[in-house]
Amino acid sequence: MLEEGIARPDTFRIRDTGVGFTEDNTRSFFTAESRYKADKGGKGNGRFLWLKAFSQVEIDSSFQHDGGIARRSFVFDRSEDQDTPPVMAATSKKSGTTIKLSGLDEKLSKQLSRPLEWYADQIIFHFLPYFRRADGPEITIRDEGGVLNLNARFAETVAPNAMTRNFKVESDEFSLTGYRVNSAEIRENQLVYAARGRAVKREKLARYVPGLERKIENDDGSLAAYYGFVEGPRLDLMVRTDRFGFEINEDEDDLFESSKSLSAIRGGALDAVREELAVFLGKMREQKEETVSRYVIDQAPEYRRLLKTHGTRVLEVLPANPKPKEIDAALGRVWVERQSDLKEEGRALLAFEPGSDTMEDYQTQMDGFFKNFEDLDQTALANYVVHRRIVINLLEKALERDDDTGRYQLEAVVHRLIHPMRQGSDEVEFEEQNLWILDDRLTHHDFMESDKELRSSDRLENDAATRPDLLAVFDRTLTFREGRDPSTSFVIVEFKKPDRRSFERSPLSQVYDQVRDIRAGRFKDRKGRPIEGTSKDAPAFCYVVCDVTPNVEKGAVDAGGQLTPDGRGYFGWNSQLKLYFEIISYEKLVGDALRRNRMLFKKLGLPTDRSEDD
Repeated sequence: MLEEGIARPDTFRIRDTGVGFTEDNTRSFFTAESRYKADKGGKGNGRFLWLKAFSQVEIDSSFQHDGGIARRSFVFDRSEDQDTPPVMAATSKKSGTTIKLSGLDEKLSKQLSRPLEWYADQIIFHFLPYFRRADGPEITIRDEGGVLNLNARFAETVAPNAMTRNFKVESDEFSLTGYRVNSAEIRENQLVYAARGRAVKREKLARYVPGLERKIENDDGSLAAYYGFVEGPRLDLMVRTDRFGFEINEDEDDLFESSKSLSAIRGGALDAVREELAVFLGKMREQKEETVSRYVIDQAPEYRRLLKTHGTRVLEVLPANPKPKEIDAALGRVWVERQSDLKEEGRALLAFEPGSDTMEDYQTQMDGFFKNFEDLDQTALANYVVHRRIVINLLEKALERDDDTGRYQLEAVVHRLIHPMRQGSDEVEFEEQNLWILDDRLTHHDFMESDKELRSSDRLENDAATRPDLLAVFDRTLTFREGRDPSTSFVIVEFKKPDRRSFERSPLSQVYDQVRDIRAGRFKDRKGRPIEGTSKDAPAFCYVVCDVTPNVEKGAVDAGGQLTPDGRGYFGWNSQLKLYFEIISYEKLVGDALRRNRMLFKKLGLPTDRSEDD
């Protein structure tokens, strides 16, 4: 059966030229957990693993016997109490054994549908120490498509770049032999722990060493996978019976003998890997630094200070070729970590009890705290400034005419940018509202309600059931501020659709009616109790945000309004209603917001006016 042109394996045949199934070897084979070859690393259970993968094993062996060649041929399967096979007349003149493994598990067969080169490399890296030896056996593998000599492949793809470094963990000696593998079948850089000449445990190096997510580059520009082969007497002693791991604590250091911990051995091996690959890792780091720096400059200038002071922490958690999302996530994560660290430093500082002999330490600790606070605070400020620039961009887009329809957005779009609709102060996160677009002082309200009927307000005792006249285009935001002042003031903001030309009533007349409705009722405190005498004479501040058309101009002049110095709006005072009003054009709204924040944007290298965005 073929799968993508590669045969799905069912049977494997292994032929060797060894001594064969002599009396001693046969006795050991039929003895569970035999220690016959313990000095060579044999655990006495390897043959049972055959039967986990194959349904049947056929063995045909020739060996020296009574001065000549004899033979044993038998089937090894899952049946119990197999008898020792008898000696038979030989059919070969040389000793050696053929083992036929058949009936491969279907799931494994599918997983092992690989090219011959893949099998070659897996065998080489499982038995690397044997291939390094000059007296090692010659091994050849073949299938219907061809033949590969593993010794020659080792010499061609692995051996030329091998380099060994020794290291110690406590009193135990270990070695790391690094191989650069020029094979398309080996795609990952790995750390391999070996025992008794065989690979036992493999780990991806990218998990521990940033920059090794990809193949390394050789001096000639070619790419190779790196294999770090770790060996040592301690690993030989601690290998498990099934050779799938070690009888060793793999995660934590032992309190008294840390060399018994795989994490301790790993640490020494990784230091050796970093030393050997220092040039390559240095290049990777430089490329990563450039990528991260360019991202911060172009897209996240709020993190410039953080990158300068904590760039190493950011780079450590990023892969070799980080994507923008990964960079942004890493920067945010380090910033949050710094926030947490700073809180702990602050708590420690508050708990410090300085004495005459500790004042110098206290001052040092205090200086360090404020330096870190400054770094973090500037990053937070940069985030806030970038947010403001983005909101202004969105506001400008909302005010543009749709080229397809020739129409402008409804005022609700602008309203939502400045404050969510039909929600009050307790329902809105600080970052969700952008009252600063109108006036930074508006953020210091006691409570705010957006687009609600007066009679449904939690902070008003009022019978007014109607909204402003034009329901679809008339929106209302009520702001109240209570303080030590005996009087309570309030602010009304009304939005009109961009480029609206006609009104049934003057926008100012609509605002005046809202003021009268509010003053007809009473304010309530946070517990819902009416506050006597605060509504009737409460000062009112009113903003009408709209395009200043001739109709709007006429209403403003009739109300005694004065043209603003920039000629983009009107302002005035109504002494009878005790209210101050402003009519703000959308052009003025955006322009004033940009001017108020211009220096902040400039400091971060952000566009300071619309011409710089083009």
